[in-house]
Amino acid sequence: MEYITVTLVVVGLVCIGILFVKVNNHLMKANQYVAALQEQHNQQLEAEIESLSKFYEQRFKEQLASITSTYTNDLEKKLDKLDLTIKQSLHSYLTQEQYEMHQWIELINNESNHAQAIQQVESALNKFPGSSELIELYTKRITPYLESSEQPIQKLALERYNRATRVFLDNCQPSMWKRAKQLHNEALELGNRYMKSKVQQFEIQAEQIISVLETITSAKSLSPKQLERVEKLDNRLQKDLLKNFKGLHARYNKVTQRLFSHLSPSIDQKAVNEYNLNAIQQFKSAQELFTQQESSFKQGIDLARLSNLLGCWDQTYLTPPTQLYFQNVYSDIFAKLNPEVKPEMTKLMLKTTKKTVYA
Repeated sequence: MEYITVTLVVVGLVCIGILFVKVNNHLMKANQYVAALQEQHNQQLEAEIESLSKFYEQRFKEQLASITSTYTNDLEKKLDKLDLTIKQSLHSYLTQEQYEMHQWIELINNESNHAQAIQQVESALNKFPGSSELIELYTKRITPYLESSEQPIQKLALERYNRATRVFLDNCQPSMWKRAKQLHNEALELGNRYMKSKVQQFEIQAEQIISVLETITSAKSLSPKQLERVEKLDNRLQKDLLKNFKGLHARYNKVTQRLFSHLSPSIDQKAVNEYNLNAIQQFKSAQELFTQQESSFKQGIDLARLSNLLGCWDQTYLTPPTQLYFQNVYSDIFAKLNPEVKPEMTKLMLKTTKKTVYA
């Protein structure tokens, strides 16, 4: 009995196993079928999405093209209108410019006063700096003054003509550049000739004055009238320019030394040299002192110390090199003082007692 029972149990388990395998096979087939259906559905869905995407993309392109075309046409119309407006405005502006230019030229041509006409042309050139008509009118009007016998007038005319031709050169049309360059070069040449003439005139005048001074100071003694004449002649010399002419400058220094001997016969050259050396040392001390206490001196504190070092020397006995050194030191110090301090420094310099050569 037990044997039969066990047998039945085994047979039952085998049947169940066989059934489980068949069920599992059916499930696997069902899953494969579902997966195949899902894949097919996904493919159909992707195809539909792609189709819709292409459809809407095409619709979007068509609508965008339509909108772009509409805006392009509107924009072209607006640009054409704007271009026409600009052309009309530009034409109006150019017409107005031509009208103003014509008015200026008529005004200048009708002006009989050359000086007045020059001012008119300069005003016109400020408005139309590249006008060839105006610069030619300017050249015509100012030419008589460029060779004027009155040097101040000639100098001013040359300066104004040089400036006008430079401005025209900077603003002219390309077709007028050669002419503009020619005018400016001519203006420069006239200026150079004027400066050479001035230098020659100065050299001739300085030669004449120094020759007379040499003659006067060569005498054994000088009368008050001769001393007065020496002073007048000396004041006519431009000392700053004279330094550029070594020969004349050396002769002038000798004249100055002779004059010292006439003004103070008892003073010999050795004493004068010693006086100058002491002065130079004091000027150097003044500059060093100012550098050390610049902030105080700039505010006007203890200016008497500076004025004593700088102002106690008689310029009559100082040689030109010493005078030049004094001027450099004093100018440097004076320029750095506060504006309200400068008058006080000037007063102290004037009031300072001068040292004598034998002090």
